[in-house]
This record gives sequence, structure tokens and C-alpha cells, in this order.
Amino acid sequence: MSVPRAFDRRVIGTCRHFAVLSCALLRYRGILARARWGFATYFQTGQGVDH
Repeated sequence: MSVPRAFDRRVIGTCRHFAVLSCALLRYRGILARARWGFATYFQTGQGVDH
């Protein structure tokens, strides 16, 4: 993590990807977890973007 990756070696994800992965890892370890979501209006004016 201390060495920057080249652009073609980076992974792009959304908040949903991180939430699902986090829940999966926690559940694998036996920790109860669930993801929650909603719609944010502060990303784009006049639109509710899932977040």
C-alpha cells in the first residue's frame, strides 16, 4: 500500500462495491453485518444518486 500503482493496475469501485465486500468479509468471520443504502442528493443537483 505504500507504493502507488500505475493507472492500468488500479481498481475502480463504488460505495456499493465496498459495502458488499465489507459485509462479505465480516460475515465470513462470523460477525453479523448488513449493508444499508439510500439516495444522496448532494452529488448531483436535482438527482437522487444511490449511495
